[in-house]
Order: sequence, then structure tokens, then C-alpha cells
Amino acid sequence: FYREQAIESEFVKTAINTFIEKQPFEKPCVICWDNSPVHHSHKIKAEFENWESKGYYFFFLPVYSPHLNPIE
Repeated sequence: FYREQAIESEFVKTAINTFIEKQPFEKPCVICWDNSPVHHSHKIKAEFENWESKGYYFFFLPVYSPHLNPIE
């Protein structure tokens, strides 16, 4: 997915749903997210149970994780 406008909850929700439809995994899949406000919105949180029932789980990076950012 590509977008030049601001990323909003509905866009993220649609992108994840499209990914799940196109990438059916037989094993659980973990998607790593940063702590962007859009990732913690009510629309996204409402979908977690649905996505987890399909075997897709979300891991949020710690708020401060310099070991994951070489610049720090």
C-alpha cells in the first residue's frame, strides 16, 4: 500500500485486511508495530480480536528502544 496523504485508522485497517486476504499463512503471523497513535486508535483496537482469530498477532515495540535504532 502506498499513500501520499496522512495515514489514518481506516487506511491501516484496510491495509491489514487486504494483507490478510492476500497472504494466508498456515502458521501464526506476528506483525511488529511502532507506537504510532494510529496503531492505538479505537478502530484498530476493535479489530485485534478478529485478526488474532485468523492467526495474526501484533507486537508493539517498546516506547524507548535505542537498541533497535542504530542512530541512537
